Parts: sequence; C-alpha cells; structure tokens
Amino acid sequence: MTFDAVLTAFGFCGHIWNSADDHPKQRGPDHIWHTWDARTRVLIPEDDEALMYGSYSTSKLFAAVYPEAVSLAVIIASPHWRRVADARSPRERERFFQEISLRITYPYDDASVFGDAVAHWSNTDSWRPLSQPLRTYSPARSTGSPPPLHRAQSRRDEKSAAWFSISKRRVGATLLRHNHIRPVITREWRPDYERIDGAIWHSTRVDEDFQAETAREKAALGEFLLKIRAAQAKARSDAAVIRD
Repeated sequence: MTFDAVLTAFGFCGHIWNSADDHPKQRGPDHIWHTWDARTRVLIPEDDEALMYGSYSTSKLFAAVYPEAVSLAVIIASPHWRRVADARSPRERERFFQEISLRITYPYDDASVFGDAVAHWSNTDSWRPLSQPLRTYSPARSTGSPPPLHRAQSRRDEKSAAWFSISKRRVGATLLRHNHIRPVITREWRPDYERIDGAIWHSTRVDEDFQAETAREKAALGEFLLKIRAAQAKARSDAAVIRD
C-alpha cells in the first residue's frame, strides 16, 4: 500500500509541476510549483552554471516535492478516501478533490483536453489492485562496496542535468520519466506504449471516451466478482448439505 501511494503521489506532483507553464491560472503567486522551484534553487544553486551542472541530481527534484508527496500519500493509501474517490456520487467525489486541495494546489486544470492526473486516478485507478514494484530484490547477504553506476544510467543522468541546466523549467517531466515511479505510470491495465511519453499522457486522460471505456471495465469486473461470490456461496451451501 505504501509503495503504491507514495509513488502515485510523486506522479501527481510531477504532473502538476510539469504543467506549470501551460495555463494562465497556474501562474498565480500561491501555486505550489513556486515552492518547488524555490526548493530546487536551494538544492541546485544557479549562481554558477558549471557548479549547478555538477550539483544536479534527480533525487534533489524528488526531494523538492517530498513534503507534499508524503502528505498526498496519506490520502491515496487510505481505504476510506479510496472509496470516496471511487464514489458514484459527484458530490462524494468532490470531497476527495477538496481533501487533495488542502495539501496541494488543486485543481491544477479544469479543461479535460489538457488532462488531469488526479481525476484520472480517481476515475480509473482508485478501485484497482495496488501496483507492485517492477522487480524485487532479496536482502543482501554480504557486505561490501555497491556496484559501479551503469553507463546507461550515467548517460540518463547527464541528459537530465543538461536539460535542467538549459531550461530550469517544467522539471516535473523529469520525475515522470524516472524509473523510480514507472510502476504507477505504466500500470498493468494501461496500454503498453512504446515510449514513456505515451504512458505519461495516458495517465492524465479524463476525456469522455476514456471514461466510458473505464465504466465498461468496471462493470465487467463487478459481474466477475458477483459470479465468484455466487460460486463461493454455492460451494458453502453444498458443503453444508454434505455435512448434514
């Protein structure tokens, strides 16, 4: 539960930060992305370009949103709030969105054409099984130095640092593309996109066609669960008859 909740919260923060430049309503002085930008400037100073490049780390971007991510994770992990997020009544679902807005600037966009990761999760993911790690590791049985950084990982870090040094904006996209939160960006019930950009776009879908598709999937799951329960009830009844 904690794994899914924390990574989902980081995904929310990444989407909100990534969309900071898209819409006039998000440029107000009280928007959360100003706080994240300010923290980033402390963690990755801009005074010297070479120093900034050398001090860059994606982990520092995660640290910039960490307080809000942890606060959001409490809601995402709560069985109560997951039920409210999945409620049929729009009024009940609005309670969930209001609770989110107490912890972070939300709504960050009310135009469905641009997408909304929080509404997408409420509609599509809150009632699904929890996402699991892409891989698990056995506890280490020996001590020693960690293996050297793989060259491919090093190249990704260098590319991220170069992009940050040029733009210093929309760095939420770096969080969304990081392997750390990939399990909640490429959930098993989502289409298998060839590029991560497609999966990121999909994780914000709230258009009418997508909502209709989700409703059909939810109805099919409900029918399946009813059949399972009926079969279990029949098995218990048959067992009681045999005992008698």
